Amino acid sequence: MTNHRHLWSALLALIAFATSLCAGNTSPPFVPQPHELAHWAFQIPTEPVLPQVEDTAWPRQPIDYFVLAKLESHQLRPAPQADRLTLLRRATFNLTGLSPTPVDIESYLADDAPNAFARAVDRLLDSPHYGEQFGRHWLDVVRYADCLGGPSNFPFANAYRYRDYVIAALNRDKPFDRFVREQIAGDLLPAGEPDVEADRMIATSILQLGPYNNQPEMDVAAEQLGMVTRALIGINIACARCHDHPYEPLPTEDFYALAGIFTSTYAEERTKRQGGHWFERELILPGGEKIMVLAVKDGTIGNLKVHHRGDPENLGHEVSRRFPVILAGSEQEPIAADRSGRLELAQWLTRSDSVAGALNARVIVNRVWRWYFGAGLVRDPNNFGVSSTEGPSHPTLLDWLAVRFMADGWSLKSLHRMILLSSTYQQSAASGDAPSLDPDNRLLWRQNRQRMEAEEIRDSILLISGQLELTMGGSLLAKLGLGNPDDLTNKGRLQTVHDHFGAIMQRTIYRPVIRGEMHMAEMMEVFDFPGREEAGGARTNSTTAPQSLLMMNSPFVFEHAGHTAEAVLTESFPNDDARVRQLYKKILGRAPQPEEIAAALDYVKSVEAQAGDQTDPQVQRIKSWQILCQAMFMFNEFVYID
Repeated sequence: MTNHRHLWSALLALIAFATSLCAGNTSPPFVPQPHELAHWAFQIPTEPVLPQVEDTAWPRQPIDYFVLAKLESHQLRPAPQADRLTLLRRATFNLTGLSPTPVDIESYLADDAPNAFARAVDRLLDSPHYGEQFGRHWLDVVRYADCLGGPSNFPFANAYRYRDYVIAALNRDKPFDRFVREQIAGDLLPAGEPDVEADRMIATSILQLGPYNNQPEMDVAAEQLGMVTRALIGINIACARCHDHPYEPLPTEDFYALAGIFTSTYAEERTKRQGGHWFERELILPGGEKIMVLAVKDGTIGNLKVHHRGDPENLGHEVSRRFPVILAGSEQEPIAADRSGRLELAQWLTRSDSVAGALNARVIVNRVWRWYFGAGLVRDPNNFGVSSTEGPSHPTLLDWLAVRFMADGWSLKSLHRMILLSSTYQQSAASGDAPSLDPDNRLLWRQNRQRMEAEEIRDSILLISGQLELTMGGSLLAKLGLGNPDDLTNKGRLQTVHDHFGAIMQRTIYRPVIRGEMHMAEMMEVFDFPGREEAGGARTNSTTAPQSLLMMNSPFVFEHAGHTAEAVLTESFPNDDARVRQLYKKILGRAPQPEEIAAALDYVKSVEAQAGDQTDPQVQRIKSWQILCQAMFMFNEFVYID
């Protein structure tokens, strides 16, 4: 069957070449090579049969059969299951980005039913903080920011509406295929209820949020095209702009065929009205509220000519708007002359029976896997092409997950639940004898220990100290009265902006992302917050000395250690032993050992003794416990998730 497909592709390419010669086009047609057509990512997967395993007691989910079969083929055993509190802390951070509270811990420990962990997972998936956590991941993928960046750094006053749309969509478990269609072509989808109208309009903001800085139309289209293809199908087609892609079966014609879809989209009306409202359309909310949203619409529709070497002054033949040959074949339904093709693109990318739709499913399940395990089944989440340095570690598992994801209605929450309830996810992170055989844990013989990301560190410190403001959504730029370009380019004004940000205790996802100038710059930069200049989804996870120094010297950490100390000292506890137990539950998510209680109290006494008789005893007591809390925030056990 595959050989027939290759023959038909070659025949169709020859027919297309003959037609092009008649039209005066002397450019030879692109004919994919057999090994390129056979690349694993360019195949529509079928659901694999679960492999046979020797240890039939270990698997809890179908996922586990694929993992265990590979381990057994290498004479390896999976790690033991993590203890209950480790699992609760891991799942709580993974699903909400926050540490479990003492109440969460006590409630979970009191539930001795066999399905207690499954109930905890369901509770966390139902939490509004789930959308905040995975919305944060998605914003990385699509390079979300609240301003242009560069010299002008003009603020997007209404970008926050897209961020809030993402969080709400994830919390409602909006099917991922619908989620994708809304972002690429929401304005072209059929009209519906008022809330549906709002979603489908606001979603297209993502096509506006690149670092454009008054660039030519073709530069904007290339950035949009690169973001969409990297984010959804793991291939950067924008690399074929100036010449045939050097590493992928993507000729220059493929770039201009797709770019014509984006240049046929009206995305650059720059009204420059006061308040930073660029590229916007009016939207009536369900309650009747003259708001402005970043959105797009079809504009002047037409095909593009190939720009030889990317030069707009050196034009070649015209290319009809279509999809890449390697993914859609040579014989494609033409896009209507009066349509940009964005809706057709959105539908093609989410059809389960298309190569692109299946690839889209593979890419998102791999991203979710990476967010849980620290590494994807495909190592580079943005490169699924033939140039990928290595294929999937578990190819049949990746196919099974993609097929099951589509069959389950593209439900992300179903995917999360399946992964979290697996024995694979619930393994201990402790290393055993396997490192010498598999030092990178590509065979998944244990869970990976992961360092918390910048937002998780800040938000958890705020939660533990009792200072976290749980209000969702809204614009901090608007709250601070920031809408003029000078607000984000003038250094003095920018410092004032940072000072204001420091006084606002909402979760970090709600703080504006200012390209080139990070809020809470030290913590965000030191703990690897991405620049958001281009589509990402694969943050660096470094371990450096400045991270420890920051936790040791940060005024933010010390201030909130003080709030934590005051809270534990004012609460009603029978003795200081109980206070230490409460701190361990709050900060580390577990109960302390007796020797840890003794060490903590000895530390407090030693700090108090150093002050002598010169300080008010009550003030010194608070200060001593503050230093203890600061020390606990510096523990590796706080910053790392086992």
